[in-house]
Amino acid sequence: MHKWERIKVNESEISDCDFGDAYLSNTDFRFAKIKACNFSHAKLENSLFFKQTLKKTSFEGANIINTDFRESVIEGSSFRRAIMDSATFRKTSFKDCDLAGARAIASDFGGTHLATCDLSKSNFTDSDLRFAVLIGANLKSASLKHANLNCADLREAQLTGTNFWGASLRKSKIEGPVMISILPYTLLGKVFFPIQRLLKKRKQAKQKEQAERVRELIREQAARRK
Repeated sequence: MHKWERIKVNESEISDCDFGDAYLSNTDFRFAKIKACNFSHAKLENSLFFKQTLKKTSFEGANIINTDFRESVIEGSSFRRAIMDSATFRKTSFKDCDLAGARAIASDFGGTHLATCDLSKSNFTDSDLRFAVLIGANLKSASLKHANLNCADLREAQLTGTNFWGASLRKSKIEGPVMISILPYTLLGKVFFPIQRLLKKRKQAKQKEQAERVRELIREQAARRK
């Protein structure tokens, strides 16, 4: 493992470099020009990528705890299974990126653009996703437990098996042919329990069906009497 710590590479040009498994904690990458680099499984805790433009860059399996990516533009890059706890991605724009299986507990994604990105099986527990754009994103089997999704845009998102337990969804947009978790979530300050509503609707439908059957039998019986 290559080990560098507390170094500054700002205003440098870094292209097609392999930093796989490197130790780069507390590194300042601000204003550096980075393209097609490999940071897979690198240790990047507390590093700075503020206002970066990253294309075809891999952070797969990397440790980017408490790393700052605010207002960056990230395109065609991979964060699969990356550890992103307490990281800051506020107002960052992701395009065609893969975050499947990433862990981003208590991270800041406020105002972040994640439309059409793959976030399946990712963990956003306790994260801030206010005003995040998640249009068409793949959130299958993702965890959004206690996440703040107020004013987030989830239209046409794939939400099959998504865990919304305790999440706040005030003024959020959820439209399209989606299937969402049956676990409790918070909306307009109130806790909702979808499973209870689902069971209630099924019970009402069954009662309606039974009542219609009873009316049909009564009509048949009356017809026989004539």
